[in-house]
Amino acid sequence: MAPSKSTRILILLAIDTVFFFVELIAGYAVHSLALVADSFHMLNDVISLLVGLWAVKVANQKTSSKMYTYGVSTCLRDALKAYSKQQ
Repeated sequence: MAPSKSTRILILLAIDTVFFFVELIAGYAVHSLALVADSFHMLNDVISLLVGLWAVKVANQKTSSKMYTYGVSTCLRDALKAYSKQQ
C-alpha cells in the first residue's frame, strides 16, 4: 500500500529541510556564497512543500455546506498571486 499524499509530502519536507540546513551550515563554514544561495533556494522548496501540504489538508476536509468553495484558501491564494506579481 502506497503512502498517502500528505505522508509523501512530509517525507520530502523532512529531506529538503535537512539539506537546507546542511547547505547553509556548510556554506558558512567554507565561505561559499554558492552554497548559501542554493540553501535559500532549498528554503523556497520547503515553503512550497508546506503550501502543498496545507492544500492537501484543505482538500481532504469534509464540509456540511453545499457550496463548493475553499473560502479562506482562495483569498490566500489570490493574495500570494498578487504579491508575486509585484516583484
